[in-house]
Amino acid sequence: MKTLFHAFAMYNGSVNKSIAELLEPLKKEQLKMEFKAYYPSIFETCLHNLVSDLSWLRRYRDALKSNATLNGSPMLSLDEKGLREKFDADYRSYFPVRKELDELIVRFVNGLEGSEINSVIGIRTIRRRNRKRNVEDDGALV
Repeated sequence: MKTLFHAFAMYNGSVNKSIAELLEPLKKEQLKMEFKAYYPSIFETCLHNLVSDLSWLRRYRDALKSNATLNGSPMLSLDEKGLREKFDADYRSYFPVRKELDELIVRFVNGLEGSEINSVIGIRTIRRRNRKRNVEDDGALV
């Protein structure tokens, strides 16, 4: 299972790197240009992906209290409003934050112990129902 988590983390980082290489040359206006999609711009889509990864890592941190990689990470104190303000002021600051988060995900996965993979985390559904999930069932969400 750890091998699968590692593959997911590496794939996630690889795709995010490819996306960054495509987006970095663009101007702020191009990234924020609105179009008809669930998220109204490329910027909003990227912000959503980053905030979602942070949210999942916080869930793992809260469930795996002894995990030093997550408990010691200042990345997990970042919030959407603060990130939005930071990226609005300097949209290029998104790219190093995304890279750092991808590296954190890889470090987290590489440091997982077998007992942690079999842990249960609590999640809240969109309808605010509490659910319990095995960490191993959420491999695609890492």
